[in-house]
Amino acid sequence: MEGKYRNVSVALVAVVVGTLSGLLSFFFGLQSVLIALLFLVCAIPTVVSLIRGTFDIFEPIVFYSIFMFMTTVAIFDRVYLQDPYFRYPKWVSWEFSTAFFIVSVLYVLFYGMLLIGYYFKIERWITVPTFFSDSGDHDGTMFRRAGLLYMVFGTLSYILLVASALDWNLLYLYTTMEPRSNVFDGATHFKLGARSMYIGYLVWITGTLIDGNRTGIAHLLPLIPISGFFFLLGGRGQVILIILISVIMMYYVHIYPVLETKSGHIHFTADRLHRRVKQLSLPVLGVLIGIGTVVSGGLRSGGDLTGSFDTARLIEILTFGIHNSHLDNLLVTVSIVPEQIGYFWGTFVFRVPLNYIPRSVWPDKPVLTVGSLIRRIFRPDANGGRPPGMIGRLYVDGGLVAIIVGALLFGFTLRLLYQTLVKNRHSPVFLLVYSVCLASVASGELGNNALWLISNHLLLLSPIIFIYYRNKNER
Repeated sequence: MEGKYRNVSVALVAVVVGTLSGLLSFFFGLQSVLIALLFLVCAIPTVVSLIRGTFDIFEPIVFYSIFMFMTTVAIFDRVYLQDPYFRYPKWVSWEFSTAFFIVSVLYVLFYGMLLIGYYFKIERWITVPTFFSDSGDHDGTMFRRAGLLYMVFGTLSYILLVASALDWNLLYLYTTMEPRSNVFDGATHFKLGARSMYIGYLVWITGTLIDGNRTGIAHLLPLIPISGFFFLLGGRGQVILIILISVIMMYYVHIYPVLETKSGHIHFTADRLHRRVKQLSLPVLGVLIGIGTVVSGGLRSGGDLTGSFDTARLIEILTFGIHNSHLDNLLVTVSIVPEQIGYFWGTFVFRVPLNYIPRSVWPDKPVLTVGSLIRRIFRPDANGGRPPGMIGRLYVDGGLVAIIVGALLFGFTLRLLYQTLVKNRHSPVFLLVYSVCLASVASGELGNNALWLISNHLLLLSPIIFIYYRNKNER
């Protein structure tokens, strides 16, 4: 009987969606149907979680749907709220309506395949790994000491980076139009070492959790200067990443507890209110990060502070100021691939380790990211990259087929990551790895930037994780 009612419900939903789609198409055109579908797809993970009764905002598909929503808002803004324009008109052969119809189709295809991949129960076919228990062994001292050592090493690397790349001028990146890729050219090793500053902070927090203690205000205070140091390097994405990793870890301790920890906070008279206040802090933090991203981007571009708060920039704040440019870069990518550069069949993934080789050692090192490759074709006089988003990166790999296969694999990967967290609820160490991976995927999606971030972090964490689990094996 349950199967019968389920089939009837699916049929009714299909009829309602089909009827609404037909009406939208008749009165407003097919483009409106596609955008409505995008908003609908963005809501599916949240609806599924609420029906399931286990809403977790940092479940990968739920969290990633926030970025889906940002992009959909950016598309809606370009199609309906702004005057039609192309950032790179000579490289886009279609008229505006056709171009954004193509963009909408690609995003509907990608999001649809991503949902199918995520909700396919891959754990039935793949064994989800179980890691050693950490809590209860009371050996967090090693992690806390190692975290402090990491922070000292990261601070020294940061000082050397400022000395070599910025000539001791901490505000240099906010007073020059020189691209960061030029400023930090040849300083990759110092940048990697500087990451040890916040990695050490996270390792220190993990040591506290291993001892079964809950983090408090004192544990959050170092996050302020650490974020400030990386903000001075002009890396808005880096600051967001640091905050995001920390927030994910705190979330799974205080709001959606996956670890058993000792209570270390003040309870309100009605603790339900306390829980709601903590939950409300997440969207408030998101808005603050969005405002900070847009404001700092305007300052880096030579704008003034008052112009950054123009009400017309509300959409930029809602999309963190990055997704609009991704749309234009995607249009250029689809326009010139494969006619001008062919397909790369996933080979950019294998170029990630080459980032560790300085160009001073290998002057002829190939282009390492899709964004840099695309920029060299249509903006050869510019610097940096023009990232086309994950869809554009997949399109360079193999067109529509690569988008479909890549989205499915991405969905499988996100589900496996979450199922591994669920199965290892006892492990603060895996919570650290999970937070780093999820935040990296959210920051760079699953393109070269995300893989580069993940490889950086796991490389820095590998010594302490290896020693820790080797000791566990010997017990």
